[in-house]
Amino acid sequence: MALPDGAERITITDSRTHPDGGPMRGRVILRPAPAVVTNPTAGHIAQGEAEGRWIDGELSLTVLAADATGYEPTGYTHMVMERPDDAAPRDYPVLLTTALGSTIDLAALAPAEPYTGDYVLVPGPAGPAGADGAQGPPGTPPTGIAKPLAKFSGTPTRSTRSQANQNSTMPLAWAYMATIVPTKMYASGHGSQLWSSVASRSSSVGLNCLSVQPSLRREASSRPGSPCGRRRR
Repeated sequence: MALPDGAERITITDSRTHPDGGPMRGRVILRPAPAVVTNPTAGHIAQGEAEGRWIDGELSLTVLAADATGYEPTGYTHMVMERPDDAAPRDYPVLLTTALGSTIDLAALAPAEPYTGDYVLVPGPAGPAGADGAQGPPGTPPTGIAKPLAKFSGTPTRSTRSQANQNSTMPLAWAYMATIVPTKMYASGHGSQLWSSVASRSSSVGLNCLSVQPSLRREASSRPGSPCGRRRR
């Protein structure tokens, strides 16, 4: 069934080939934006899509003009959907009004798509180093409870104080042995032999007669070779 007599219409034409000159094959679909276009006076309703096909690269399709007299709504657009058999499809809107005339070539309505080229990223040489940045904010102080230092019991003797004053690296246990152990060992009858050992070691680590307990110093003064037996005049 054709459009009613007197209804304004427009014919879309198109001539298209492949790059080698071969004729295009496929179809073109025109879909009006409104689902239904109505002319109550003429008792006519237009609905759905219109389709035309390329035949040997030529296409012709006639549709109701978007501003045809007596039809509502008016001034709407059509969506053109190109579907070639062996080429990429594309969609775009057009306004088909009586101002275009009775015939319009699709090439005049289709949007041009300029080729912008392909971009190839080529790394260049490294640039100069930038300036130092601003000083950052101060860091967060550590949290938690500090453990107290270990405490030592007992009273230091003159020997231990003398050793500390001399910045000696000898363990404190030797200084205590120099004042305590010889006394106990002498009572068992081995004091003479132990005193010689203590005296020689005391001399090597900087201990003198004043570092020994008074009771032991009196006993040691009578021993041959004892440093406590030599007194200054």
